[in-house]
Amino acid sequence: MKIRITNVKFDLYQSPHSIVGANAMSTTIAHHKLRFPMISPHQSELLKAEEVEIFLKSPLFQYVHMPRRKNKIDEKSIKEEATEDYKTLIEKYPKLVSDFYYQYYPDYPPNDKERDAILDIQRNAGASILSYYETNPEQTVEEFESQILDFRNNNRKYVSSPTLDIGMRRIGLFAKKIDKLIEHKFQRFNVIYRPIFTHQVNWLDLSQRLLGKAIWCNVVGISQRYLSNTNPISLLATPFLYGVHSTSLGYPMIRKKKTTKPKPKRSNYNFNKRTYHYDKVHDISESESRAISINEQVDELKIARKHIIKRTFYSKYVPSKSGLLQALNDIP
Repeated sequence: MKIRITNVKFDLYQSPHSIVGANAMSTTIAHHKLRFPMISPHQSELLKAEEVEIFLKSPLFQYVHMPRRKNKIDEKSIKEEATEDYKTLIEKYPKLVSDFYYQYYPDYPPNDKERDAILDIQRNAGASILSYYETNPEQTVEEFESQILDFRNNNRKYVSSPTLDIGMRRIGLFAKKIDKLIEHKFQRFNVIYRPIFTHQVNWLDLSQRLLGKAIWCNVVGISQRYLSNTNPISLLATPFLYGVHSTSLGYPMIRKKKTTKPKPKRSNYNFNKRTYHYDKVHDISESESRAISINEQVDELKIARKHIIKRTFYSKYVPSKSGLLQALNDIP
């Protein structure tokens, strides 16, 4: 399946030692018309918004599957359960464009059987986008190239979407794999989020290769909505400074210890469109907080897109948002 992608305009920013760019894109996939940048809620956020009767404004949703040690995705029961769950959501939200994210631990990518199961789940669920995973993110460019071409040739009725882990350790490997995607005219790919400050070189390489290109880059697995209570900048938003087109959260990777103690009352935080920080709020549920924050960011990204098109994103829009400006100033 082919999709129509247009890179409408881009804006440039030059720091003392680097160049990054932001992209405004338009995409048509089947009967869906999309405009980027955009955020993509995952299935829990969709269901929580439904509970509090708040309609989410994003045209996307991200299905996240986090493997458990004892329940591998290639086991028959787990595979069938994930297929049915994903299929149900696709049928329930036909107006949304969906994508599948397999949230593996960094040192434990899927093996061959698990990768095949991931593809089967997506095909059997009725997905139009087929996300493909490397069993070894550190494999050579030649091995990667051979695999993605075979993958696309064998799945022509789908939008082929290879997934790259931005945490690749070999210098230049991540950039060379993106070059292959562009060379072979892939129209979409996923990037697994790893913190920008620890993988700055790869983030800069990503930005420079996306600049002005008609290829949809979807960042998956962002660890949390904001960085910390002392620095509550939106982690969903900062990747847009590097030119990516859509972003989504993963699930917490930390295993909670069982306890009989009562849970303390949890504070909720809402996205503040004036700053791109999350502010503590009272008298509001977590479900309401998440839904409201998603919609506030969707609305704000529409404004950001207009500034990218006018090429005033970095010169006017970002300086007016203290959180974004802080992240921009961290670019070396």
